[in-house]
Amino acid sequence: MSALTVLSAASATAAPTPVTLDQAMAHPDWIGNPAEAAWWSWDGKRVYFKQKRTGSQLRDTFLATGGEARRVADKELAGLDSPNVVYNRDHTRAVLMRNGDLFERDLKSGALVQVTRGVKAEDPQFSNDGRAVQFRVGHDWFGWDRTSRLQAPLALPRAAKDPAATDPDALREMQLRLISTPETRQDDRDAGRARAEEERRADPTRAPSPIYPGEKVTIEGSALSPDGRWLLVITAAKSADKGRVGKMPRYVTESGYEEADDERTRVGRNNPAPEQLKLIDLGEGRSTTCPSTACPASPSIRWRSCARPPGRSP
Repeated sequence: MSALTVLSAASATAAPTPVTLDQAMAHPDWIGNPAEAAWWSWDGKRVYFKQKRTGSQLRDTFLATGGEARRVADKELAGLDSPNVVYNRDHTRAVLMRNGDLFERDLKSGALVQVTRGVKAEDPQFSNDGRAVQFRVGHDWFGWDRTSRLQAPLALPRAAKDPAATDPDALREMQLRLISTPETRQDDRDAGRARAEEERRADPTRAPSPIYPGEKVTIEGSALSPDGRWLLVITAAKSADKGRVGKMPRYVTESGYEEADDERTRVGRNNPAPEQLKLIDLGEGRSTTCPSTACPASPSIRWRSCARPPGRSP
């Protein structure tokens, strides 16, 4: 009985202080700020992480040293890796994304080379031969060659009408059939356009011409094959109803007037628009619509075997 009494008294002494309502409704920093976005260094010898400052929304980068973590100085940030890393097939090089820019790291020597600056690159990947880094800026795809240090466009999809395409027009057809002058002018334009495209294809120093997956569509996503030959493009009808974005009023503002923030679309009014997946041959300029059962469209697509042309490897 005496032993139970001692244990009971010890438990009562160790009982935590109850959380008051004022404390529970206070800033959550009193709970403690957790580590965020942790990642390894390129050689696997160090661990870095982000952590929120107490009483502020700012984040700092820390180095885990096994004891007390050390805050990384601003002058050291340029040489750090990031949690967003893509490796080549041989695992000898890595592309990392930091602050919207791409860097390539040699995993043998640790040498770091900046690939882009201020362009908000996305979806980085290595080419098949590993010599180039491919990435997307908006809807355009670019490649960076390690040997030449040249950055060049690879695919330029445009949700617009092909300038070389013409709509059926009975009056126009009659004019071309009956009057030689308009027909001659059209032939000259077509010949000039065809010759310009021949020169473009024969000259490796020139950028590719834009491709036009459709005029009355919006481009929802795309994926480039590692060999740079094929492009998958997700399109949706431009006229599709995507719902209206809701407005959230704020009454306590710096200006003294009520202001509104854009919030999510109302539930039930944000049904996904019907999409199509197009396979574009960048070498020949041909476009094929993939069957929806074989190539389900998704904004986060990657190169898939369903889009592989007969007899070719992705």
